[in-house]
Amino acid sequence: MRSLAKLLDKFRLGVLPTREQTQCFIANSSLFNLTAIISFDRDDSAGSTNDINKSPEQQKNSDVLWLIQQLSNRKLPLLSQEIEGKHLEPIGIKIGNYIVDLNPWDKFIKPLKSRFLEYWSVHFLDALKKRLGA
Repeated sequence: MRSLAKLLDKFRLGVLPTREQTQCFIANSSLFNLTAIISFDRDDSAGSTNDINKSPEQQKNSDVLWLIQQLSNRKLPLLSQEIEGKHLEPIGIKIGNYIVDLNPWDKFIKPLKSRFLEYWSVHFLDALKKRLGA
């Protein structure tokens, strides 16, 4: 995935701002004090907290590790939870009490009650709302 991104960047077809520009903005901004991160344990694109046990090169490329490091020392403690899943875990269509996965290389259907993404999203939004009022 990163090699494709680098190729697109080389031909000026990549996403802006770049990863480096985004990291610079976050590192030098006070706008990220009210933040929560949900990461996925098998995310090969953004990384995961499991990357701490990997090579220094893999750690350097882990956006999740970088964000946790940057945001842990902010005014308000960072809310963070890693759950089971891959990078495209949030993508799917709700049909009744199930999520139909749009990623053909992953599971096809999963009961909503066995997903943690929605639970943690609502939990963090409630916690951030309380912090905002404090």
